[in-house]
Amino acid sequence: EWDAYYLQRVFPPLVVHYGLRFLGLPFTSPNIIFGFSILHVLLLTLSALAWSLICNRMEINHIGKLVGCLGIFGSFALTKWASYYPVLTDVSAFTISIWMLYFYLVNNKVFLILLTTAGAFTWPILIYEGAFFLLFQRDESEKRFQPSHAPRHLNTWLALATSVALLFGLFWVIASPPLEFPVLPYQPLLPIS
Repeated sequence: EWDAYYLQRVFPPLVVHYGLRFLGLPFTSPNIIFGFSILHVLLLTLSALAWSLICNRMEINHIGKLVGCLGIFGSFALTKWASYYPVLTDVSAFTISIWMLYFYLVNNKVFLILLTTAGAFTWPILIYEGAFFLLFQRDESEKRFQPSHAPRHLNTWLALATSVALLFGLFWVIASPPLEFPVLPYQPLLPIS
């Protein structure tokens, strides 16, 4: 039975279905999971390429590329979640989304429309993202943003102040947990310490 939930996520399973059919593999659970895993590897590789192109387009330096790469591709959602539940469409949605961002930045409406259409059958929110990108096109005639450096050591002091505030907040939560919180925040980690 088809309903809106499945219709909005039908594209990645169709890719796996026809991939298995092309390879002549039977539609068993292990083969389907393997098909999704291979699809995820390919999509994450394409996503890394898109991230590199976005960084080049936005003139992000090598440190920014590395930090962004670690933040995106080192996240729980892409490193663990996708491997625990390979048949979900999260990685497909992420890949379509990051490529939509790239094609928005380069003002390529054709690929943006194609990805919005594919996204409508991959993840419910992607059709809105694509519509947003299509409605609010970039104006290349505007003066490009020229980043400037923060005043002397301001970034260092802000990072230090934020770290100290977070550290004090952590100590406060550990020292005086709320009464309705049944488990101390560090209690699940005790067996591995």
